[in-house]
Amino acid sequence: MFKENLPKIIDGISSVKIKLKRNYSWKKIYLLLPSKKNPTEKIFSLYHNDKKKFLLFKNMTNNELLVPAMNYNREMKEIILLLNRNHNLFLKYGMTGSGSGVFIIFRGNSQVRSFFNEFKSLFPLASIEKSEYFS
Repeated sequence: MFKENLPKIIDGISSVKIKLKRNYSWKKIYLLLPSKKNPTEKIFSLYHNDKKKFLLFKNMTNNELLVPAMNYNREMKEIILLLNRNHNLFLKYGMTGSGSGVFIIFRGNSQVRSFFNEFKSLFPLASIEKSEYFS
């Protein structure tokens, strides 16, 4: 069962139900963290006060807490608007949870450096975390 280091769906304890295809690979995901934090309790209180406002941008995941987080945290709003202006660079992007950060997955590697140079010039106190996922 563990002869190859490929992901598998296991049915029961020892039988392999489906072996996934070999075209999966490690991909980079970045987390942008604004310098100002969004307290979950505060964001939810703003959400409960106005559930009707909703935004959805191209290539962005759906998060009902987006509007309250953007209204509460100006830096988060500016980051989201920057990502929306550059949406063609991203396979997917979106706000995490109640707005502690924003994740981005680039379509390719060619624009990563120039995007982050612009990001750091606009948001010098924000931080960038890089990780990988298997997909």
